[in-house]
Amino acid sequence: TRFEYDKAGRQTAVVENGTPVEIEVEKKPLSRSGRSTLRMFQAGKTVQEIAMERGIVENTVLEHLCEAVQNGQTIDLNRIVPRSRQEKIVAAFKSIGMAQLNPVRESLGEEFSYNELRIVRAGMNAGLTK
Repeated sequence: TRFEYDKAGRQTAVVENGTPVEIEVEKKPLSRSGRSTLRMFQAGKTVQEIAMERGIVENTVLEHLCEAVQNGQTIDLNRIVPRSRQEKIVAAFKSIGMAQLNPVRESLGEEFSYNELRIVRAGMNAGLTK
């Protein structure tokens, strides 16, 4: 088995007979708290503003947004990770693979956060990145 990417950047496994099979990402239902975070983000609030207003940490806001993307919601990733950084992250995932964050972070360096990697990977799986 080897891994390839479709035009949307989604990872597929190519099994021995050459047939590509899309890798399924486990979907968790979006919690009430996650829906609240998503509504605020869609209304134009930043990750930092949402965290302050809701009394939660930014990491939780980003987890909610990742869950939303994994559940089919479309968000503007450019508001979270600048396009130039997304491009580097996408290239690293395509080169190294989508399964683990650590090798990708080691490749990119500590200037890239795990939160950036998670949200971009969710966007890749949902076809939100190029």
